[in-house]
Amino acid sequence: AEVFDRLNAIGQWMQVNGEAIYGSRPLMPYKEGKVCLTQNKDRNAVYAIYLADEDEKEMPSRIWMSSYSL
Repeated sequence: AEVFDRLNAIGQWMQVNGEAIYGSRPLMPYKEGKVCLTQNKDRNAVYAIYLADEDEKEMPSRIWMSSYSL
């Protein structure tokens, strides 16, 4: 059923991206456009999570953000 397909898709996404969510914290500027930033608790990795629109089928070839320092 549709609900099981959706849960399976979320589970697959979490297997790949879970470390950007769990054990991380938001990183300034937090969100810019369709990109959210997190950093792991050891501060040695920064994750950029692209929030695609529902009708987007492919990632953009480039994602631009304002410059900032960690």
